[in-house]
Amino acid sequence: MSLQAGLKLGPYEILEPIGKGGMGEVYRARDTKLDRDVAVKVLPEEFASDGERLARFEREAKLLASLNHPNICTIHDIGAQDGIDYLVMECIEGETLSEQLKKGALGLERAIQYGVHIADGLDKAHRAGIVHRDLKPGNIMLTTSGVKLLDFGLARLIEDAHDPESSDAPTREQDLTGEEAIIGTLQYMAPEQLERTPADARTDIFAFGALLYEALTGQKAFAADTQASLISNIMSSTPPPVSQLQPRASAALDRTVGRCLAKDPEDRWQSARDIVLELRSTGVAEDERAGEPRPHSRFGERLGWAAALLAVAGLAAWWSTGDDGPPPSIQRLTVTLPLGDQLREGGIIGITPPFAVSQDGQTIVYVSEGGAEPMLYLRQLDALEPIPIAGTEGARSAWLSPDGQHVVYRTFNDLQRKALAGGAAVQLAEFEGTGASWGVDGAITVSHGSGLWRTNEGGRLLETVVQTAPPVSYSWPQWLPDREHMLVTVDDLDGRPREGNDGRRTALVSTTSGEERTLLEGYGGARIAPSGHILVGDFETNSLFAARFDLESLEVHGEPVPVVRDLSISLRSGFPHYSVANNGTLVYAPAGSSGNVLVWVDRQGSVVEELRGAGVYSHPRVSPEGTRIAVDIISGGARDIWVLDLTRGTRTRLTDRGASGLPSWTPDGQYVSFYYRDDEGRSLFRRRADGSTEVEQLVASNGRRRYPISWSPDGKRLAYAEDSATTPQRDIFVLPVGGEPEAVLTSPVGESSPKFSPDGRYLAYVSDESGRNEVYVRSYPEDRQKVSISNDGGEEPVWSRDGTELFYREGYAMMAVRVQLGETFAAARPEKLFDTPFHLDAAAHPAYDVSADGQKFLMIQDEREERASLVVVLHWFAELERLVPTND
Repeated sequence: MSLQAGLKLGPYEILEPIGKGGMGEVYRARDTKLDRDVAVKVLPEEFASDGERLARFEREAKLLASLNHPNICTIHDIGAQDGIDYLVMECIEGETLSEQLKKGALGLERAIQYGVHIADGLDKAHRAGIVHRDLKPGNIMLTTSGVKLLDFGLARLIEDAHDPESSDAPTREQDLTGEEAIIGTLQYMAPEQLERTPADARTDIFAFGALLYEALTGQKAFAADTQASLISNIMSSTPPPVSQLQPRASAALDRTVGRCLAKDPEDRWQSARDIVLELRSTGVAEDERAGEPRPHSRFGERLGWAAALLAVAGLAAWWSTGDDGPPPSIQRLTVTLPLGDQLREGGIIGITPPFAVSQDGQTIVYVSEGGAEPMLYLRQLDALEPIPIAGTEGARSAWLSPDGQHVVYRTFNDLQRKALAGGAAVQLAEFEGTGASWGVDGAITVSHGSGLWRTNEGGRLLETVVQTAPPVSYSWPQWLPDREHMLVTVDDLDGRPREGNDGRRTALVSTTSGEERTLLEGYGGARIAPSGHILVGDFETNSLFAARFDLESLEVHGEPVPVVRDLSISLRSGFPHYSVANNGTLVYAPAGSSGNVLVWVDRQGSVVEELRGAGVYSHPRVSPEGTRIAVDIISGGARDIWVLDLTRGTRTRLTDRGASGLPSWTPDGQYVSFYYRDDEGRSLFRRRADGSTEVEQLVASNGRRRYPISWSPDGKRLAYAEDSATTPQRDIFVLPVGGEPEAVLTSPVGESSPKFSPDGRYLAYVSDESGRNEVYVRSYPEDRQKVSISNDGGEEPVWSRDGTELFYREGYAMMAVRVQLGETFAAARPEKLFDTPFHLDAAAHPAYDVSADGQKFLMIQDEREERASLVVVLHWFAELERLVPTND
C-alpha cells in the first residue's frame, strides 16, 4: 500500500516516502500535536493479515520502545487505523553507511569512531535481550550528531532464539521465477545464520566485523560472483588483514576485526562491550603511535614531534641507495600537533595547502589557527617543539624554498617572503596568490587569477610569465626540470556550479610561447615527483592518485591509480592536502571532518541547539522574523546562497553560479542580497527569498569587488564595502535602490563590514586606521559623530535588534557593548561574553548573527578532530614505484 501525501494516521500527516524494507514502508510525516517531523513505518498491506508478520511488527515496536540509547533509533508511538498498522519513530537526517561506502573507505579515525558508536548501541540492545539479526551498512544512519542503528524489524528476544519453530535463516524474497533468493544482506550474515541455527548476540558481532572491515578498507569482507560461492566464502575463507589494505591500521585493529569474523561464535568477542573497549584503545599502527605524545603532557607533545622528525633526519636523503644496498624500508609516522594547534585550510576557499615540506625533507612549516589569528609554525628536524614564526600573523598558506631557508606565505591581501632565520618579511605582491614555485635561479613564480608572475631573487614580482584570459584560473604551479614548462592546475570559472573536480584539469604551460597542453582531466593539486610520477588529488574518493610521467617527452602514461587513501581534501575547493619532498618523504593530512555546523549558543558560549545538516557554511544571517537563515554554502569549490527554513526543515537554493556569497536580508524578509563573482570583480544582486523570481542585478562590478553587508531599516539602501585588485584597501559605499552608489568612507586606510543601526542613524564598521582592525560607529548620512568601540582589536560588528547592544569579535571572544541610539550616540565599556573558538571570517565580515531577543548567537562550529595530525611517510618513492612501476 502506497500512502498519499496529506493522509492522516492519528495526529501524523504523511508528507513523503523515505524508503522500503523487508518489514515495511517508511514515510516522513508531521506530528501535528508536537509540531515535529517523524518517520512512520507501515506494515505492507499484503502482510497485514499474516498473524506472524503482524506479531513481529508489534514486537519491533516493543523492542525499540525498550531501548533508550543515543545510537539507536527512538520509537515514539504505535497505532492502527483503517486497516493500516504503523509505528512512529524519530525522523533521522543523514545518509546511510551504505551510501557513504559507495564513495570508498572511510578515514581510519572516522571508521573507528563509527565502530565505537555502533558497538555501543549493540551492547545496549544485547543487554536488553535483543539481537538485531540484520546489521548491515544500509541499517546504519550517519548523522551530524553520530551514528544511529535502524530497523530492528528482524530482531528477536534472545530467549526466543531457542524456539525450534523460530528460524534465523537469511532474509529472502521471491524472484521472477518463483524461487527463493537471498537478498543483499547476505555479505553480513554469520555462518550460524546460513546454517539456520539459533542466533545470539555473537551473530551481530560477526555482522559488525564485516561492516567495520568494509568501512576501514573499502572492500567487502566476503564477496563472490554467485550466491553459492559467497556462502562458501563466509563459511570457510578468511579475508586479508585490514592492515594489508589500510596501511595505517595497527596489528591490534587487525586482531579486533579478525576476532569479530571468527567462524565459531565461541571464538568471537563474547560481548559488544569488549569491542568498544578494544576500539577505544587501538587504531593506527604501533610505529605511528610511537610518534604521538603522551596524554596530558606538554613535554610528551614536544617529544612526540621530535621523535618523529629526528627519525627522518637519521635516514638517507633519497629514496634509492643505488649500489650501496637495498632501498631503505618504508616507514609511516603519525605526528600529532600540540594541543590547540589546528591546521588551517589555506586561503578563504582552501585552494592553497596549509603546510609544506622542504625538498630535502628536513623542514615542515604549517599554518595553525590555534591562537587568536592564524600564523606559521616551524618544525625543524632537530627541534623539540614547534616554533612560531614571528611576524607571520594572518598567514593562510605556505611554500618553502628548496633549501628550507625561506618561506613564501599568503595573507588575506598579499604575498610575503620571509627568512626562517629571522628578519622582516618582504612583500612580493599586493595580491594573495594561489601557489608558488622556486626556480633553479632562486626566482619565485607565483600563480594568481589568470596568470603567472616571476620575481628576481629576493625581489618583488617584476614580470608576467604567462597571461591568459578569464574565466581560466591557474593554481599549484611547479617548474619542470627543463626550465621552460610549468605544471599548473587549471579551473574554468565560467559561472557554472562545480562539483568536486568537475571542470578542472592538469596542464603544462610553456613559459616561452604561453601554449597550454592538458595532461589530465578532473583532478586537482598536481605535482611531478623525481621518481617519474605525476601526483593528483581526487575529491570524490579522498585519495592521492599517481601515473607514470616521462620527464623527457613530458607525457602521462596510463590512467592514474590510487596510491594514498584517506587523504584530507578540501570540501571548499576540492584540492588535496599533501606535500612531497625530492628525497621521497611524503607529508599529508589524514582525512577528517573539515566541514562545520550551525549552532545556537547562549550568552555564555554554551551550545543550546545544533541545526541539522553539516556542510561548509559561511556568513549566516537570521531573517527578520527569525524562522529562516540565509547562508552561503561551499561544496567542491562552488559557493552558493541557500535559505534554510527552520520551521519546515527545507532548503531553497537561490544561486547556481558557484561564485556567490555574503547574503543579507531586506528588512521585510522578502529578499536576500548577495554578491556574484564575475570576470571583472563582484557585482551585487538580490532575489526573493522563496526563489520565485529571477536574480536581479543591483549594481555591476565595473572592475570592483563589492561585498554587501546590511540594509537600512526602511529597505531603501544597501551598505557595502568594495576594493579592487589594484587598490586592495576597502572603502564603504551605500547604494540607494534604483540609484547610483554613494561614497561614505573612502580614506587611504581600509574600512569594511558596514552595519546599519536599527534606527538607521548610524553605521558600525571595521577600520585599520590604528594599524590593526578596530570597530567604530559613525553617524549616517552626516559625518557629525564618530566613536571608537573596541580598544584591543575588533571585527565582525552586529547590532542587537532592539538597538541597545553592539556585538563584535575580538579574536574568538564575543564582546558586547551597551549603546544608546538617538540624536547622539553613546557607548559603554566592552564586556566579554565568552571566548570560544567558533569560526572566524578571514575578511572580518560577520560570521555569526544574533537572535531577536539578543540572548542567543547563531555561530559556525568547525568540526575538527580532537587533535590535528600529519602523516609522514619515509622513503615513499619505493612504495610508489611498486604501485605504479616506471619500468616497462
